[in-house]
Amino acid sequence: MKSLVIVLALSLFTADAAAQCPTAGIGTTAYGTGVGVCSNAILRADFDAGDCSLAFSYEPDPFWCGNTFLTQHLLIVGVASIPGGVPVGDPFLPGSRLYVLPLAVFGPFPGGVSEFTLSGAPALTGITLEFQTAPTWITTVSFPIEPETGLSSALSLTFL
Repeated sequence: MKSLVIVLALSLFTADAAAQCPTAGIGTTAYGTGVGVCSNAILRADFDAGDCSLAFSYEPDPFWCGNTFLTQHLLIVGVASIPGGVPVGDPFLPGSRLYVLPLAVFGPFPGGVSEFTLSGAPALTGITLEFQTAPTWITTVSFPIEPETGLSSALSLTFL
């Protein structure tokens, strides 16, 4: 099973929209607590059956994030979660925890949205993958302006 999931994680996202979509939808469960300049932002996943695309978004709440801009993010994909998360050090902000056992890392993607077209084969029904992002911010109220990277909350995603 792990070898199938490894192949899926590495070849899941392609530009082949002509093939039949390998899933009818997704189910998600969020867990963990994100740490970043805007730690209350949550990782979300949205599925569009029309073009068989999967989008992950990590968008800050403007109320909590004045003068702070999300510049890019990495998308971490894994086959298992890490209960309670594991604390990580530099280059991540203090308090950052890794909740996903990493299998692959995609990116960097600009801003907080990464979108993929799912490949036509194999069928994904019943497969669960774990996702987390590593967002990078700049804050314009402190000088020098330097990027800061945290880790988001995590998301367990099952293909239906």
